[in-house]
Amino acid sequence: MDVDNKKITCMAAHGEKDLKNALMRSCNIYFASLAIDLGKDKMNSFTNSLLFNKRLQIDKISTKESNYNVTNSNNYELGWSGVGQYTDLLNPMHSIVILNAIANSGESIDPYLIKEISESDGTIKYHIDNNINSHTLLTKSTADKLKSMMRYNVQKNYGDSLFPGLNAFAKTGTGETSENKKPNAWIFGGSTNENTPYSFCVVVEDSGFGINVAGPIASTVMKALCKVK
Repeated sequence: MDVDNKKITCMAAHGEKDLKNALMRSCNIYFASLAIDLGKDKMNSFTNSLLFNKRLQIDKISTKESNYNVTNSNNYELGWSGVGQYTDLLNPMHSIVILNAIANSGESIDPYLIKEISESDGTIKYHIDNNINSHTLLTKSTADKLKSMMRYNVQKNYGDSLFPGLNAFAKTGTGETSENKKPNAWIFGGSTNENTPYSFCVVVEDSGFGINVAGPIASTVMKALCKVK
């Protein structure tokens, strides 16, 4: 796609796709076009509402903020930001916060490392339920649609054999970093089953494609966690 006399490219020719199938195929052209159509103000506003550009507190540990800011971008740069390039940065812990909102009809609960601290006599000094932060990040309609599309990814692309019995929803990512390194391989998602209410994010730096590298790791961990053979 020509933008500002430069080309935004994709790894394959996908033809005409709706949002669901563009997400499944990771179609750069679709998401670059969408970012340009929405414009800088809407893209900045919505990503800020998803807690980009803000440090999150995980058990009082301040995480590095994710970055999205297209205020000074041109259309070419804005298009690439919609793909996940330009100056975009995503903290894996932040991705879990967003995933939790997708899983829980828009309401996100922060991840935590320590569930409870108690004295030797059984006195509870700290319990996560009394200290956890929650955020309404998405409307129920948006969250449910995203979960449905990510479920479609697993069914039609990755295969349910990757997460057997979990009715998983997921999305892979192949994050380019520099010309001298392999991409960072990502996969994030979760289980839609009430008895396995887990979300996950796996990032393998300088490794390759998300589904080839991060996918098997997420599969192994989720199978062990949920005791699925």
